[in-house]
Amino acid sequence: MAAQASTSPVRVHATGPVALSPAEAQEFADYEQVGPAWIAKPTAHHIFAGKRYVIIFGWLDAPFSEVEKYAQYYRSNGFTVIILIGTTDDIDTVWAGKGKEKYVNEFEPLVSFLEANKLVEPTGTPKSAFSLSKLVVHALSKGGILKMMRTVNALHAKGYQLKSQALLLDSAPSATTAASWARYNTAEVKGPIVKRLSFGAAFALAFVGKQVIDMKKYPFNQAIPYTISTNNEDGNVNGARLFLYSQADTISLPSEINAHANLARDEGISVEEKVFISSGHLKHAVDFKDEYWVTVDSFLKRNVH
Repeated sequence: MAAQASTSPVRVHATGPVALSPAEAQEFADYEQVGPAWIAKPTAHHIFAGKRYVIIFGWLDAPFSEVEKYAQYYRSNGFTVIILIGTTDDIDTVWAGKGKEKYVNEFEPLVSFLEANKLVEPTGTPKSAFSLSKLVVHALSKGGILKMMRTVNALHAKGYQLKSQALLLDSAPSATTAASWARYNTAEVKGPIVKRLSFGAAFALAFVGKQVIDMKKYPFNQAIPYTISTNNEDGNVNGARLFLYSQADTISLPSEINAHANLARDEGISVEEKVFISSGHLKHAVDFKDEYWVTVDSFLKRNVH
């Protein structure tokens, strides 16, 4: 099972890949940086070791040490782990409408790694095509699915698609609206009166911005179709879906995640949902650690062959 979350911070540069201090680099010395990704081999022997891979897309500006806790489950079960973390540069790049050249150049080392390990195939390859390599994608919150979108866009620009068999979505997807933006920016405010006033001010600011911005083009919202459809023009993530979310999440509302899960079902994608009762946003693997990883384990056994 994955270890408890650490409080040791690891810096994430908003305009580039994760950068570790010397002490942190020593702690995670078995990880190799490949372009925007950090890659580590399994920690336990498995019959499919060397053939099982997972790409973990961490939330926006997440500490590496926190995202690495998710990697521990996979590494102990014979997976090679590939970690990418969402940054504010992802938002800026998508906002600016920078084209495929930007995507390809930034992700080139990772694309080469995926090519070498037979984790990609030509775009349009039938979904039923057999593969010895087993690839899982695990995306965390809005920042994770945005980084996921940019990765599949980069692959598409090179004429590739991931050979993915499963996509796990933790606390996502949910649309960015004036209300959700206000909830996110006041999540840590204490006291009911101060919280109401802060939410009102944040909502008003977001509402004014909404009048001049097409929210469908907001980067986080552009990433949503990649979680619920395999018919996107600029790249896709194939495979069954597992939506992991909570009734108590006030940032990614459970009703909205459930609605997105149903849209994926309507397209014919195999969908499973695990709804936790009281965990907050991105806290399911901490508050319900055993239940979380038992759910993941059983889902992978059913869908990764």
